[in-house]
Amino acid sequence: MPVTRLYYHLGLLVRHRLLRVERVRRVNGLRERHYRASARQLRLDRAAFASPVAGDAALESILEHVFDQARLDIARAAGAGRIATDVPFDADQGLVAWRMVLALDADERRRWARRLRRLYDDLERLAQRGDEGARERRLYAVTLALYPSSADPSP
Repeated sequence: MPVTRLYYHLGLLVRHRLLRVERVRRVNGLRERHYRASARQLRLDRAAFASPVAGDAALESILEHVFDQARLDIARAAGAGRIATDVPFDADQGLVAWRMVLALDADERRRWARRLRRLYDDLERLAQRGDEGARERRLYAVTLALYPSSADPSP
């Protein structure tokens, strides 16, 4: 993408308050801008993506954003030595990654969906707490998913 097109889109994101300029500094006579997301969470109306191929395209977009990016991030962190597979999951460098398939009735599914939402909200509050004590903190990523599966739940 040409740089001018990138600047145009950054400008739109700033104008619509999705990004904000956090700081500006001079580098070799040019202004260097550092951006930060204005919101930690963004909810999109799926109807806005309606098109003849929206179902498959929307699903691909979600899968790429959530799972492909999580996979890539985990692989990069492991390659950089930030994740170790030979330590307990609750160690600083441990990887917490589980997957299971289980049978739930409609009420159980709703209850678990609400519990996962509360967990997400708790994590979101942590993410927004600011930079105090940031030197002692490390970045961690969390991926949550609950979805109907076609897999056989029996072991």
